[in-house]
Amino acid sequence: MTSLRGAFLRLTRPSRRADIVPMALPRLQGPFTVDQYQRLGEQGVLGEDDRVELIAGRVVEMTPIGDRHAACVRRLNRLFARTLFDLAMTDVQNPIVLGEHDAPQPDLVLLKLRADGYPTHPRAADVLPHRGNCGLVRGRRS
Repeated sequence: MTSLRGAFLRLTRPSRRADIVPMALPRLQGPFTVDQYQRLGEQGVLGEDDRVELIAGRVVEMTPIGDRHAACVRRLNRLFARTLFDLAMTDVQNPIVLGEHDAPQPDLVLLKLRADGYPTHPRAADVLPHRGNCGLVRGRRS
């Protein structure tokens, strides 16, 4: 029994931090349309957990969401959802199609109410009319 254990220990080695290599997204040549970008996801080129968005036809990697950033988005979501319950739908960190080559994932967007709950990604026309830049709350800093 000890000889098997010894053989096992010789065949493996403890992992070292240097062995952990972060996976980078493949360099994707664009420009892409929103439809092509969505097909990249359907074909598995982009994974569901990849933090990317389509900006001006380019697949752009998003920065990680820090604790302060996440807390702020949660508070805003709660405030808007409660305050605007009968006036708007809040959508958090989901894509919105703004044009043929743009599908950003804003932190929070206020959408017009719809009974179907948006079975496809909302479009620019679905954003609640606003003054200034209040409809799209954005910023990836934490």
